[in-house]
Amino acid sequence: MTQSLIQINNLKVHTIVGLLSFEREIKQDLFIDISMGVDFEEDGLSDLLINSPDYAEVAEKFALWVQVKKFELIESIGVQGGQFLLGHYECLTEVKISVRKPGAISTANSAEIIYSTKRKKN
Repeated sequence: MTQSLIQINNLKVHTIVGLLSFEREIKQDLFIDISMGVDFEEDGLSDLLINSPDYAEVAEKFALWVQVKKFELIESIGVQGGQFLLGHYECLTEVKISVRKPGAISTANSAEIIYSTKRKKN
């Protein structure tokens, strides 16, 4: 078994996010990195998409999911996002999500959370 990491970097999601009343009225940009672990059997590796998630589909589904949910906390995007991806893509063994919110702190480039989870073995 060979573990590979598939990464989507700086996925820009324009959405409602935040706790403050003004944050619930305007969309902000979030930047999200998604790392997805996939186990490849060396003797069975092929070019079939069943062995790997469709990156464009993952990015599109995840961005839409974040926009629809209108989260209050970026922490929730990480935690719930890990479960969302593991639930939708059987080929994933683990997920790591980084969510950056520019402008959250006036003296910093962004606030960021990083969350990782692994698929529970049956």
